[in-house]
Amino acid sequence: DAALTRRRSGVQVPAGPPWFVMCICSILLILDRIAWGIDDDMRKAGLLDFSFLYSQLSYQFGKGVGDAVLKLIDNLYVTRYKGGSPRAFFLNGKPFFNVNPKTGIITLSKEAATFLFPFVDKKCCRIIVNGKEYITHTKGGILAPIVKGITRDVRAGKEVFIVDEEDNLLAIGKALIGAHELIGLRRGEVAKIRRRIK
Repeated sequence: DAALTRRRSGVQVPAGPPWFVMCICSILLILDRIAWGIDDDMRKAGLLDFSFLYSQLSYQFGKGVGDAVLKLIDNLYVTRYKGGSPRAFFLNGKPFFNVNPKTGIITLSKEAATFLFPFVDKKCCRIIVNGKEYITHTKGGILAPIVKGITRDVRAGKEVFIVDEEDNLLAIGKALIGAHELIGLRRGEVAKIRRRIK
């Protein structure tokens, strides 16, 4: 009966041939997912996911960061690689942490970096730069001439916070050299910027 209707997400869908109804419902389902920012693979993060985040973030940035992530336990969602390991974590429908499938290293979104930074010890994971030179000249990489200091734990490949002389967060990046290699270095790139905060 053409008068019959079906309801989905508050929208009335006219009854008709099965293929027609299936197409309409599929379109509405896709629109629902777009509206909520959730796809088929996204699930609420479980205890094993938080165990991974706690241990990996503590390893990368220090114990205080592992403790901080527990504050997000009710709000994080996760997508996975085919093997089941975490691929990305989402907060409020937006990417928050990304996981490298080969190394397990976690890279931070702008929001994640801003959230975690206050919990990181000032003697860890930092490259200190001339703030004025950074804002005026820096684009994709941190060059040696503007570097004022580097914490001892930094090594090539490490995720680092780029800060000014007053420890204000400017960017999150990847170190290209270790702390000991910076001694006497006057030219070349020290780090690649992943995301700018300022």
